[in-house]
Amino acid sequence: MQLARKFQQLLPIFPKLIEKSSAFGKFRKSSSFVNNDICDFQSTRSECSSSTERELRCQLASLFRLLYLNNWCEDVLNHATVRLPIENKSDDETFLMNPFGLQYFEVTASNLVKARLSDAAIVDEGTSPKPVGLNEAGLVLHTAIHRARPDIHCIVHFHQKDVQAISSLKCGFIRTSLESCILGEISRHSFHGITVNKSEQEELVQNLGRVNKVLLLDSHGALICAESVAEAWQLTTLLVHSAQSQLSAMQAVGGNTDKLLMIDDETANVTYETAWSCNLKGTDITDTHKGRTWRFGERLFTSELRKLNLMGLNSGLAT
Repeated sequence: MQLARKFQQLLPIFPKLIEKSSAFGKFRKSSSFVNNDICDFQSTRSECSSSTERELRCQLASLFRLLYLNNWCEDVLNHATVRLPIENKSDDETFLMNPFGLQYFEVTASNLVKARLSDAAIVDEGTSPKPVGLNEAGLVLHTAIHRARPDIHCIVHFHQKDVQAISSLKCGFIRTSLESCILGEISRHSFHGITVNKSEQEELVQNLGRVNKVLLLDSHGALICAESVAEAWQLTTLLVHSAQSQLSAMQAVGGNTDKLLMIDDETANVTYETAWSCNLKGTDITDTHKGRTWRFGERLFTSELRKLNLMGLNSGLAT
């Protein structure tokens, strides 16, 4: 108990200790991008047009910081987007995306870029030093899914090494763990090189389908497609856990999948429906407190925001 209290006392000063450490401290002082605060809005500039946009900026920036802290990012590559709600019928549909060239720990609420969904044109460059650009492959991937699936509001693309390893296996993901059942059906998309060609968009949409939320990109990585940032984070953690569990199990049996205990379809479906009951039934049957109205992923994401706030990173979000 005393050790736990001591840990809680130390959490807020971790960023300061890291800053004072030799290599990182020198780098941090020399970088104009790095900002401890995830929510870094300045009163002198209106970085967003509404409180809803402000909250979504903080949520997406927090997601990037969590990906960085878990080492689930690849330098300045990979990307995540969130769709912004239309406030007026005459408004264009827009989305937020990380500026190309920033590491994930550099992404903040104010430097996220706003672009039009119809043509991917930038309408707000954010607060990053200019010029600002977006990852072309990211635009091809994300705009295709956002346009085709109005139920999808947040998309994460990453190359986490265990997920990428699974993407290179002919068997792909197999149901060897509870987490793999909660993910539901996983779609696959063949590798055609870096996704800069818009001609690939139709195939991407067809392969994802109208219901599935995870698209495994062969020899590449994965796309997580979710109704919210919170759901996207939950699916991301489940995907990584499933990949690590499967690879460990396959290693234990020398790669012979016939020796693995597979979960049958009926059990997998029951597991999925139980885990998603908060969305499917309107009440979470895994929670004894029936007065809570969590959507899938909100409980986990809120706890992660508390962690970020305890680390002194200021998510700007209520927890």
